[in-house]
Amino acid sequence: MGKFFIFLISCFFVVLGTGCQGTFPDQGTLETPSLEHPPYTLGPGDKVRITVYGHEDLSGAFTVDDTGRISLPLIRGINVKGLTLPELEQTITKQLLNNDIVNPKVSADLVELRPFCVLGEVRNPGCFSYVFGMTASKAIAKAGGYTYRANETKFLITREDGRKTTGNRNTPVFVGDMIEVFERLF
Repeated sequence: MGKFFIFLISCFFVVLGTGCQGTFPDQGTLETPSLEHPPYTLGPGDKVRITVYGHEDLSGAFTVDDTGRISLPLIRGINVKGLTLPELEQTITKQLLNNDIVNPKVSADLVELRPFCVLGEVRNPGCFSYVFGMTASKAIAKAGGYTYRANETKFLITREDGRKTTGNRNTPVFVGDMIEVFERLF
């Protein structure tokens, strides 16, 4: 009876120790989180303000569509996905020169960034406006914080390009990221 009781107690602690980790995905498909923010590149959902000095009729705010393009007066369907703001300015300048605009001076500014999403064991799951310098703890706070069932020590972050990484409270969050907070079992 004594050995059996010790065996049962040992099994209980093994199950308790593994059960507290919750339902986290397979570790083999995850990569190490990067702590650096790469240069910001445009993508679907971003809103940019284009100013062509001396040509108010060519200026305005434009939203990048699902295909990664924007359309301006005189210029239809510029592919901007993956471009930085200086690259966008150069691209528009070249297009305007091709349309006989003399010495165009173009400025591009971000008006609204594409969102990030928080799903799972948070109080208010959903998509939220991105703010530069966002960390996972700030993102989860925007989602109302953890539920009482949440695994607060790690979660899954799926980057916009499909890469997956484990996260902790200090992991940087980028535009387009999806954070999944899983349930702990105990």
